[in-house]
Amino acid sequence: MAKTRSGAAITTPRRRRVTPREYRAAFAARVRQARTGARYPVDEMALLLGVTRDTYTKYEGRGASLMPHNLIVPFCLACRVSVEWLLTGIGPKTLADFARKTG
Repeated sequence: MAKTRSGAAITTPRRRRVTPREYRAAFAARVRQARTGARYPVDEMALLLGVTRDTYTKYEGRGASLMPHNLIVPFCLACRVSVEWLLTGIGPKTLADFARKTG
């Protein structure tokens, strides 16, 4: 167990390893959650990101493809979610929550 400088024990939750398939499914669920929370239809989000509707639906569907890195930040800005939350599911979800946490 790790200790701080004062000698107090630090307890951290153990995170289980996830398979690539589990990660893709969780990522796709967060992508869908962010888009629907921002009230964007699929067609409009695809247009904003400069991809076809078919390509975009692969980011949210079963057996999902991961969103390319160059689309992550524009997607997060459009949906007003933090990149950290989209990629990991950890941390503040919205940019407003992120600003309050770090500000």
